[in-house]
Amino acid sequence: MEEKHEKRSEKRILAFCKVLDSEQEFIGVTTDLTSTGVSLSLPNVFPTELPFSVTLRREDADLQVFMRVKPIWRQRRNETHDDIGGQIVSVESQASFDALLTYCQQHDPDGLLTPEQKSTAH
Repeated sequence: MEEKHEKRSEKRILAFCKVLDSEQEFIGVTTDLTSTGVSLSLPNVFPTELPFSVTLRREDADLQVFMRVKPIWRQRRNETHDDIGGQIVSVESQASFDALLTYCQQHDPDGLLTPEQKSTAH
């Protein structure tokens, strides 16, 4: 129990990134990120019994990271999506992951749109 509390006390970074499946198709979004974990909103039909692989993409910074995630908890969000919290098991490139974390800490948390899309949305 102490270990869980210790991990949860790590500062969460508000980070809205696109979540892509193995075919690089959009399947959901992240809501926050730490150096060891991620919270995702994914379709409720997405299987999470075992560790799974996804790519996180920030459209506003052209950053993307491939990672394996071990699901820790799952909660129904609505009829179509679930919130899933997971431990990051591995990342393909630690340098890319560190760049993503740093970028999310220093910039607008919303990375779902490119800068051009953001400017035309207003």
